[in-house]
Amino acid sequence: VKTYAPLNVGDVISSESELGDKYERRGRKYLTWHVVGHNQRGEKVAEYDYTNLWDEGKPEDKVR
Repeated sequence: VKTYAPLNVGDVISSESELGDKYERRGRKYLTWHVVGHNQRGEKVAEYDYTNLWDEGKPEDKVR
């Protein structure tokens, strides 16, 4: 996480996510996201990237 300004108690943080990459490795599919957070004054306070597994199946096909 890269921060640009202090985060204070009571701040309201809004974030926007953008799909950065989609790839497959060893038979598993992944999505990489870029997220930017702004405080209630519209100031950019943080940004980060994260990757998660991508499962294309339908929710009703899943067994819990």
